[in-house]
Amino acid sequence: MKKILIACDGSPASLEAIEFGLELVVEQDAEAILVHVVPGVEAMATGGFGVTDAIRHEPTEDERRLLDDAAELAAENGVIATTKLLTGNTVDEIVAYADSLDADLIVIGSRGHGGLA
Repeated sequence: MKKILIACDGSPASLEAIEFGLELVVEQDAEAILVHVVPGVEAMATGGFGVTDAIRHEPTEDERRLLDDAAELAAENGVIATTKLLTGNTVDEIVAYADSLDADLIVIGSRGHGGLA
């Protein structure tokens, strides 16, 4: 494996995915790419009766910090990681970015539905 893309969102499952992904990076002597996806638009109530409007989402400092924290964790494990903040649908953006990099593996945490789901 040459490139491993690791998705992070700040959840406990994401932290486990980052740690596991970094272990794989070290084991495989691969390149680490850390990504976080933010929505492209935000829905806003503009009136009564469920009427909504959408505005462009501007990434917050907390959203950017997720990648910085993940990169810091990588550095603590002796890994220099590339980070990328993506915008749009989470699944679509992760897969498209992984394809564009020709990544060999995507590491992502659980969706939090529990063992049965």
